[in-house]
Amino acid sequence: KMNALFTYVDSSGDGMITREEWNAKTHDKGLKLWLAAMGLTVTEDQADAVFNLIDEDGNGELTAEELVAGLAALSGEARNIDVVTLMRDQRELFKLAKQVINERSPPSPAGSQPLAEANGPPARDGQRA
Repeated sequence: KMNALFTYVDSSGDGMITREEWNAKTHDKGLKLWLAAMGLTVTEDQADAVFNLIDEDGNGELTAEELVAGLAALSGEARNIDVVTLMRDQRELFKLAKQVINERSPPSPAGSQPLAEANGPPARDGQRA
């Protein structure tokens, strides 16, 4: 069924869903029915944000795997979208903070990790990033 959804949204048939293809389908009744069956409601205003959450590697295209995993992570109660959004934002902020700390920290003694690399935020699977 998810392959059918992917094929439905991938209007070019190239095996990738672009942001344009995704946005074109967000107002489409067919996609809305698919998403509603998964417990998701995506308004046209939320389309870009949802695409960004599903696009795990950030390359601007969705693979079938990203679509399946992303929709599974977002499905359920509407507030799950908010939680996943916060998790993604938190990871991005941590990356920026780590970069700033490493740029401003004195060189580490041989064999030790810079402070920002010693601990990281939990990844989606519960492991440290």
